[in-house]
Amino acid sequence: MQACIIVPCFNEEKRIVSDSFIDFSHDYKNISFIFVNDGSSDNTPEVLKKICIETPKNSFIDLTQNLGKSGAVREGMLKAYKSGFTHIGYLDADLTIPLETARKLIQSLDDKKVDFVFASRTNRFKRQKGQNFFRQTVGYLFSLLSRTILQLPVQDTQCGAKFFRATTVPVLFEARFMSKWIFDVEIFFRFKEHFHENTHKNFWEYPLDHWEDNHDSKVKFMDYVKVPFTLMSIFFYYRS
Repeated sequence: MQACIIVPCFNEEKRIVSDSFIDFSHDYKNISFIFVNDGSSDNTPEVLKKICIETPKNSFIDLTQNLGKSGAVREGMLKAYKSGFTHIGYLDADLTIPLETARKLIQSLDDKKVDFVFASRTNRFKRQKGQNFFRQTVGYLFSLLSRTILQLPVQDTQCGAKFFRATTVPVLFEARFMSKWIFDVEIFFRFKEHFHENTHKNFWEYPLDHWEDNHDSKVKFMDYVKVPFTLMSIFFYYRS
């Protein structure tokens, strides 16, 4: 197994913990990173360059234009596929999902004999101190609506840790996504469209024991407002 984790980065200079990526890279020789700088306006590219100098097996893509998370992830996934990795996925740069958990997700592809494994924050809607009530409410409604239109037994479509066997990458990532932020739902639609009646047998929802709530989301208020309309556009597009 040769695995690759795509890490989309937009203005992550102050949040990315370089030592975590460096130490993990030294510990696990068969797992590499491709960092994607998504048109950052801060010193994110310099931070990523330093990580890759320290760990030469890792690399980064420097996008001059901001494509949004969907575009950055897609660029990284396609590069990893062309590079010959067997297990490929993506993870948020702030490591709200720990790297060790990402390693377990990768291993689950083989353990569960599936093509797609995704992390799930199964109890994330329990009210916690300090949580943004607006974001929590929108998240709950989004989860309910996305599960309804997907018609799949999935609890959490949006957790930013998903891993795939390389053979599925052209199917899921070759075409551009409609949305910059809720493209994960499109991935599920594409997966369902490809596997048809075998969809349920080919994915595994990995329940998380621990994750950090991100209070510094880059998703703007208007992005939240557009969510129901974007979801319905996605639904009608893939239903046709």
